[in-house]
Amino acid sequence: MTHPSSRLWPGIPMGRRASFLRSTLLTAMVLLTAACGSAQGDAAFQNTGAASSAAGASPFALSLEPLNAGGSFAGLPGIQSFASGQHNGQWLIVGGRLDGLHRRQPWASFDAPGHNTRVYVVDPQTAEVWSADLTGLTPVQADQFRSTNINATQMDTVLYLVGGYGYSPSLDEHRTHPLITAINLPGFIEAVRNGTPLAAHLRSLEDEGMAVTGGQMAERDGTFYLAGGQRFDGLYNPMGHPTHTQTYVNGIRRFALTDDGSSLALSWKTEWSDTLMLHRRDYNMAPAIFPDGTRGWTLFTGVFQYAVDLPWLTVVDLTADGFTERPGFTQYLSHYHSAHAALHSAADGAMHTVFFGGIAEYTMDPAGNLIQDTDVPFVRTISRVSQDASGTAEYALPVQMPGYLGSGAAFFADPALAESARGILDLDALRAAIPAGDSLRLGWIYGGIASTAPNVFWLDNDGSMSAATANVYAVWCKPHTLSTAIDPASDQFNAASTQPLRLQVYPNPAPDSNRGYFRAAFELPAAAPVRIRAFSPTGERVAELELGTLPAGPQDVEVRFPDIARPELFIMELEAGTEHAVQVVVSAP
Repeated sequence: MTHPSSRLWPGIPMGRRASFLRSTLLTAMVLLTAACGSAQGDAAFQNTGAASSAAGASPFALSLEPLNAGGSFAGLPGIQSFASGQHNGQWLIVGGRLDGLHRRQPWASFDAPGHNTRVYVVDPQTAEVWSADLTGLTPVQADQFRSTNINATQMDTVLYLVGGYGYSPSLDEHRTHPLITAINLPGFIEAVRNGTPLAAHLRSLEDEGMAVTGGQMAERDGTFYLAGGQRFDGLYNPMGHPTHTQTYVNGIRRFALTDDGSSLALSWKTEWSDTLMLHRRDYNMAPAIFPDGTRGWTLFTGVFQYAVDLPWLTVVDLTADGFTERPGFTQYLSHYHSAHAALHSAADGAMHTVFFGGIAEYTMDPAGNLIQDTDVPFVRTISRVSQDASGTAEYALPVQMPGYLGSGAAFFADPALAESARGILDLDALRAAIPAGDSLRLGWIYGGIASTAPNVFWLDNDGSMSAATANVYAVWCKPHTLSTAIDPASDQFNAASTQPLRLQVYPNPAPDSNRGYFRAAFELPAAAPVRIRAFSPTGERVAELELGTLPAGPQDVEVRFPDIARPELFIMELEAGTEHAVQVVVSAP
């Protein structure tokens, strides 16, 4: 479920905040660079430089081609936050929502008319679409197939579905469904295409441990990993009223299945728990080949932190041996579930994960400065996270999504392409498959939310400002070797992604009632004296706060600059020992 921040901005119209933030920051970025340069004698916090690792070079260029023109994909509706599988070049679409961003009114949010009550088969090569209703499924199976944010993974020709949130007509309640379902893709897809009964091609098992929504699931060597997510029962509301119960998983549930093709048997394994590292949902999890050759997955950011309704900026690596937070890396440009693709180059020793649009707390301006919006808006950014033996870094690609798209969408890799491992495209094979300078199709992006503006949650009274989109885009790739420059523009290195402090300022922009008061969340790799200073866009120091020596670990401190006039834009610098971090801060009028 895409649940935006809701308690940071009491009484302040979101549209006014967002428009002020963006117009102010876009006109101030040139001044920001000048300020950082002119203040070097007083504060060294210039956001410049380039990654030195092999992953820092631009390994490919991407472009998007819209495919829905001329009436193709007829009968394909807009769906977001669905589960999907792929067999014989055809997609199966299950569940999800037919509307856009969920509304804030409990009676309208996740309502029954927005359920997807059909299953769809799509052939992207021919643009043909087939569908079927849920006739013949048991009531609990039909509940799951109508739900949103189902956890799903494909194992060979079987698609496994776990949980999902939605309305149960038989129980007359909204809940997270305690169910695992196995779908035999070849038979099920043919049944949808031919209009024959679906039930013979699936089997289900009820278990309360499967009541998870907004997590991610993967399988390897007979063990399933159900990572993160939550159990959410009742009616959503953004104001904290007791219309629902919500329990984060805070762990990775592991289990084995006996699946004989007609029934399922479940065997639970020891659950891995961490109430801080794994307290996340609505995130992207992608398969990975780590620098030492180990295969696993990476859990990228997600929401929400305990202290404040903001995304996590950390990522967690998962293997069959356990999980660990990746050191020395902070992800700023993608924070909710979105369409994403994974590519690996053995020749470069590099793993790349690409994120197509979606929702993020930060964007980057052309000068490489991070622009923060704690409303956590829809964005157009296409970013990549790349890892090799020397570390991990984040980049903004020069191409963007054609609108505020990508959240709740899915990327389907072209099945004709070679893989380095399940779900990971082989970049070396792509380079060898086509002539230098030419392009090939990586796959397709389908569905998700299309928003008319970055922030619509508090403005959209009738649900008309966002919608589930039926758009299909082909993703084209022009692979490059590390010694080949990409013309005319290369990927933009986010220097903050390799800095250890992980500074977040909130609320930002701040309502007038907060006059000069902010909070700063950050992490200290070691105990250090901490100082926070504010600079005007022209480089003049306008305020300073000494916090003394703070211990290693996460910090969340109050920052009081009551003498800063409004409206005001200033540059906040955090200095902790030899480490520095910078954040543009706006005091909204």
